[in-house]
Amino acid sequence: SYWGGRMLRHTITALLVFCVGYAAGRLLRIEGVDAVSWMESLLYLTLFLVGVSVSRELTRLHAPKLFFKSLVKLTASTVIGSVLGGMVASLVAILEGWRPADGYVCTVGSMLLVSLGMGWYTLTGTVLSMYSSTLAFLGFTSNLLRELITFLVYPLLSKRYRVSGISVGGATTMDTTLPVIYRFGGPDVALLAFSHGLVLTLIIPLLLQATISLVGLHGCP
Repeated sequence: SYWGGRMLRHTITALLVFCVGYAAGRLLRIEGVDAVSWMESLLYLTLFLVGVSVSRELTRLHAPKLFFKSLVKLTASTVIGSVLGGMVASLVAILEGWRPADGYVCTVGSMLLVSLGMGWYTLTGTVLSMYSSTLAFLGFTSNLLRELITFLVYPLLSKRYRVSGISVGGATTMDTTLPVIYRFGGPDVALLAFSHGLVLTLIIPLLLQATISLVGLHGCP
C-alpha cells in the first residue's frame, strides 16, 4: 500500500542518512563537539515546531479523563515491558554463563537496572558506572539502541499501533523521538507521547535508586 511504502521509505532513508553521516565523520574528521551543538540546536527547533502543532491539539482535548487513562496505561505498559525484557535478557546471559573481564556477575537484578533506563542512556550509564564498568556499558549502549530502534521501527508500527508503539521509545518520546512520532502518529499521538516521556523521565531516577537498594549493589572500590 501507499502508506506502507511511505513508512518503509522513511526507515530506509533514516538508515542511509545515518550511514552517510558516519562516513562523512570518518572521512572529513568533523569535530564531535560542533556536531553535538548542531544536533542540539536542530532538536530544540524541531521540538518547538512540534509544540506549536501539539498546542492546537491540546485545545481540542475534549476527553481529558480518557487521555490521562491512556497515559497511565501506556506508561505502565512501558515499565512492565522493560522489566520483562530485562528479566529475559538476564536469563539468557545466565544460561550462557556470560562473565566479563571485570569480574561482574550477571544477575536478574542487575539486568533490570539496565532495562529500567528505558531509553535514558546518559543517566543509566552514569549511575551504573559507580557499580560496574560492564553494567555501565550495557546501560548506555542498550538504551541508546532503544532510541535508534525507535526511529526505524515506529514508522512501521504506526499504521496499526500508533499508541502502543510509543512504548518502544521509552523516555525518549519526550524529546529525540518525538518528531518521528508526530510525523507518523499525528499531533494527538504526539501529545500523548510527550506526556509519556515526561512521566518516565520523572520516575526513572526513582526506579533506578529503588532497584539498586533492593538488589544491594555496592560501589566500585
